Amino acid sequence: MSSFTDESPREYSGSFRNFDANSLTGNSSPVFASQSYSTTGDDLFSSQPVSDDGGFSPEQNGISDGPILPPPSEMESEEGFALREWRRENAIRLEEKEKKEKEMLKQIVEEAEEYKKEFYRKRQLTLENNKAANREKEKVREYISINSYFC
Repeated sequence: MSSFTDESPREYSGSFRNFDANSLTGNSSPVFASQSYSTTGDDLFSSQPVSDDGGFSPEQNGISDGPILPPPSEMESEEGFALREWRRENAIRLEEKEKKEKEMLKQIVEEAEEYKKEFYRKRQLTLENNKAANREKEKVREYISINSYFC
């Protein structure tokens, strides 16, 4: 069995031969010694132009300082498929409902006309019956008053 001290090429490549454990003092690291983490100087994005507000400048994309979108009054509202479909179905339902309501109103008006005709017919019949009854009563009173005069 081999150990780490054995420098056989099969198990240990020997790439850490120059590694010194005492060189790791403080924040220094041999692995990251070549990289700098300072915010000034070399930066990954130093070649990119920076605008005043901290973001990338619009000139980077070939866009001027103008607004990206048109004003809301000029924008056409985009509706999803579900909303358009609901509006279409709702319009169809409203048309059907309106037709049913018109038919019901027409039927109600016809029934009301029939009711009025029947009411006037019954009223006329009642009036004629009352007139006939009143005439009979007058005849009876007249007969009684004539008989009482002679008696």
